[in-house]
Amino acid sequence: MTSKRKKSVQALIIIADIENSSHYAETSSPGSYNNMIREYHRIASKAVDEYCRVSKAREDAILHRKAYGDEILIILHSRKLDEIAAYALDLGVLLEVEWARSRFNSRRIREDKSPCRLRVGIGYGKITMAESVWGQGVTPEGYAIARTKRIESNAGAEINEPHILISSRIKSAVEKIKGIEIGRTEIIHPYKTVGTKSFEAIRIKSYEGLYNEFKKRIKTKDRYARWLTLGYQAFSAGDFNEALRCYKYAAKARPEAIFAMSNLAGILTKMGKLDEAEATLRKLLRTRKGCPEALNNLGTVLVRQGRIEEAETAYRRALRVKPEYPLALYNLGNTLNELNKYEEAEIAYRQAIKLKPEYAQALCNLASVKHEQGHINEALELARRALEIKPNHKVIIRIVTEFEELKMAAEFETQGKLKDAEKIYRKMTHSSAEYPLAYFNLGNNLAKQNRVEEAEAAYKNAIDLNPNYVTALCNYALMLKDHNRYEDALILAKRAMSVNSKREEVVELVGEFEELGKML
Repeated sequence: MTSKRKKSVQALIIIADIENSSHYAETSSPGSYNNMIREYHRIASKAVDEYCRVSKAREDAILHRKAYGDEILIILHSRKLDEIAAYALDLGVLLEVEWARSRFNSRRIREDKSPCRLRVGIGYGKITMAESVWGQGVTPEGYAIARTKRIESNAGAEINEPHILISSRIKSAVEKIKGIEIGRTEIIHPYKTVGTKSFEAIRIKSYEGLYNEFKKRIKTKDRYARWLTLGYQAFSAGDFNEALRCYKYAAKARPEAIFAMSNLAGILTKMGKLDEAEATLRKLLRTRKGCPEALNNLGTVLVRQGRIEEAETAYRRALRVKPEYPLALYNLGNTLNELNKYEEAEIAYRQAIKLKPEYAQALCNLASVKHEQGHINEALELARRALEIKPNHKVIIRIVTEFEELKMAAEFETQGKLKDAEKIYRKMTHSSAEYPLAYFNLGNNLAKQNRVEEAEAAYKNAIDLNPNYVTALCNYALMLKDHNRYEDALILAKRAMSVNSKREEVVELVGEFEELGKML
């Protein structure tokens, strides 16, 4: 069958996908998964129909709409970009609100489970409507659809951010929409893909104005589910005060509910009300003694308060109750890393990765630990594994780039090319001025060149950025010892010991300096 093409047009493409639907499919029965998909299709179809009833212009703007499993594709076209951009954001928010209040998510909330969110990507570009060779009628074609899929795949975010990501090409049109606030620009990177390029997308920071138009829809006889759904959606929309009010009502209705109390603590933490967040979690722990989720969240609040040792205790308590808890293991690893307990941190990260092989953040942090231990090749390998899991994550891309540069610098030093290595370290200190590792490596390099004053300045920069940087303190002390500044060296070694008194090389270093002091 010959393809009969129609006129190509500039169109706005919306792709809405259920986040974590694959995980739900694997952990539930086929019937439950199919029911979720069918409900999503009904909700999306009803939302689009309602959207079309607002005006004939909106109805005429829809060129194509189709559901593919847990993914909805909608294509809009109008000669007025501002107009269809407003239509697209209205429709995207309407889909988010309607799905948030679905029976499926309401049931998950009643069961004290987190809802499954939507991920919405909005792109713009040339598409062609053509007769399908598969006998599916007129269907859209064009690379703009593939780019929009890449945008949608990157739309997932933290719980307190809207999962709506738009092409930067429609930024000027979206900025004019009342009730929408745009946020940060994100780079959509290709990874090991020939022929594709990076491009920019922009996250919707808040859709509070549009949300206020839709929130009256969220009605249910279950008081707890209603307040929690309202709070959850207000949180996503960026209306934190409204979310706090709703979560407080939900927590009052069911003070034993983990999801409600955790979300209440989460928004209090987000708003900087750490004492209230801690009190909320401790109240939950009085009714749900030993609750691992509450203990994990308590640890996070304690970290924010700077109470690192107490946070470590909270994470360990959570793991005693629930040993196979990847998030608590990851958080424990971060806490141990902060306390310079690198060997224990490595064990925690590896356990988290064993339970969750695609845990990109744990892989990255383990990579940092391995570099701290002097294993740059293993660190780079771990970081590259994380990048394979999240190929578009800008932080992971930066980490891989930095480790590649560090590996190159290490090779230069092995070859005796200290000046070439120095250039790399100085470049890193300029590009990442708050990166203690770059200053630490620069200090080591300058010390090898016997440029003591410059090395001392680099070590001081590293320690100023990270006062608990034990390795920097030790290397700085060793350099001073080599230049007969024993008293200053002993002060630094004792400072390192005050940070981590169990680290074997630190204890040996202090003992060595004290013996030297007695001999002099």
